Amino acid sequence: MQQLVLALISLFTLTSVALRTAIFLMHRDSDSLILWAGPFLGGILAWRIVRGGDWIEFNRERFLRIVLISGIILRLLALLDDLSDRPKQVSDWGKYELLGQRLAFDRRYYDFTTVNGIELRAFRPPGLPLLLAAGYSVMGEKAAPTVVMHLISLSSLLLAYAAARELRNPPSLLLMSYLSVSPHVLTLASITNTHVLALLIILAIVFVRQAVKNRSVQCLITGGIIGAGTLVRAELLLLFVAAVIALIAMNTRSLRYSLQHSAILGLAALAVVLPWSARNWMVLGKFVLISTNSGAVLYSANVTSDFRRGGGYNGIGADFYRQNSPTDEVELDALLRRAALQHMIRNFKIYLLSVPFRVGQLMGMQQWAIGYSREHSRRPLPGLFYYICMALEQILSWGLYLAAGLWLASRVLRGESSFFLLSYALIIPGFAFLFESLDRNHFPYLLMPILAAATGWSEEGRRNRRAAETCPTPASGTCGSMK
Repeated sequence: MQQLVLALISLFTLTSVALRTAIFLMHRDSDSLILWAGPFLGGILAWRIVRGGDWIEFNRERFLRIVLISGIILRLLALLDDLSDRPKQVSDWGKYELLGQRLAFDRRYYDFTTVNGIELRAFRPPGLPLLLAAGYSVMGEKAAPTVVMHLISLSSLLLAYAAARELRNPPSLLLMSYLSVSPHVLTLASITNTHVLALLIILAIVFVRQAVKNRSVQCLITGGIIGAGTLVRAELLLLFVAAVIALIAMNTRSLRYSLQHSAILGLAALAVVLPWSARNWMVLGKFVLISTNSGAVLYSANVTSDFRRGGGYNGIGADFYRQNSPTDEVELDALLRRAALQHMIRNFKIYLLSVPFRVGQLMGMQQWAIGYSREHSRRPLPGLFYYICMALEQILSWGLYLAAGLWLASRVLRGESSFFLLSYALIIPGFAFLFESLDRNHFPYLLMPILAAATGWSEEGRRNRRAAETCPTPASGTCGSMK
């Protein structure tokens, strides 16, 4: 598993460098220069961090506190700025806010009506709109989305701090530093998106797996968090798949033990999801586990004759509605899925040619949120400061990603938590390559390798301490397990 993730990091990096070089040679502007230089400067930073000697031998508690305080101050400044000049929320971001308002004020969950008159009442997962609705109920329409998003961002920082205190190793400190000062992470809170909440879900799982020692309780809480995550972004259900794979693959007991704890995971996740499924049954008269948007996303990402647009947003043309007459959103979802799969099968060559461009999109502009905020704010960032933020984000994100690769290449990870995160790091690109691989979807999945390195480092330390307690004098030659 570890070697597969390293191969994936290498593939993504080489493909991204090739595409960025081509973009730079075509455009030769500031944006493309920053995009091209990011992997190289990030690689230098990663090498200096991983191979730079004993830089990590200092007061880690003090360092974590400084980083935490810095992150809190930056988030408070960003919150104050958003309260006076928040970027305009367009496309999906505005629709999430509208869903939250309808839940809070109209007590109904309704997205929009299609061109043929179908009301979509379960189109998007309800996790973020439910949080927004709670905010609207307490704070009113203007401040609610701003405060809710920044509270989610602050909660992620606090969880990262708690996890870093549990892990106490260089990868966890590097991740905490990145989340604290990253311009992209800070700016994401200015946009009503589900990616910030997905980061919170993943960090919560990492923390629980480190802090809760009782395996049954750990699986129960983790399953509940995965269920909550699935109500935020559907692909977070794949965390359950990765957790089951890790339970079985890293099992040192019987298969029955792994299956029992997999069942606890699954039942806990279902306990969180099924109330929403019951609501869908009552509203739609049909079983819908979470949402009905998978067909639309699959269709939009794949039904195109231009391989360069594969994985992007291509919409649903009027031709589809002229050729099909769905009577409700469940049937519409099924028809879109079928049409998309048929198109992909008939035009498989287009899909294959689109794969490098999907990689390029997924590993593209890590600073997309910075550009979005600049474009949609009344007082956009000054040009020089904007480019500084863009360059800093490219260097930090690539440094984090490539440092994770170097740590994974230099250590053998044998723990269940690291195997779980490595499994998810392998599964999620396959999901992205089937659906949308837009650059906004790379976060927080870009963080999986560094999280795996951090948890694996911690698990190795625990094994070594247990071995030392079992055999305090390995020099006697009677403790071969210490090798």
